[in-house]
Amino acid sequence: MEALSAEKWSLCLDNEGRVLDQYNVRKIVFHKGICEDIRHEVWPFLLGYYPFNSTSEERKRIDDEKGI
Repeated sequence: MEALSAEKWSLCLDNEGRVLDQYNVRKIVFHKGICEDIRHEVWPFLLGYYPFNSTSEERKRIDDEKGI
């Protein structure tokens, strides 16, 4: 197993942007880490800022509401 890469991350998302298997994502991150180029995308999920089952549109609304 290697760090969560951009390619692996894209395979973890469905066509609307939902994380399909949060357990597997957390497992990879815990054991191997996250590639630097996608940390800004993954950490908001791990910190609870975005729900794992949120769509890309829902995340955009969250950002808009928070003024980000």
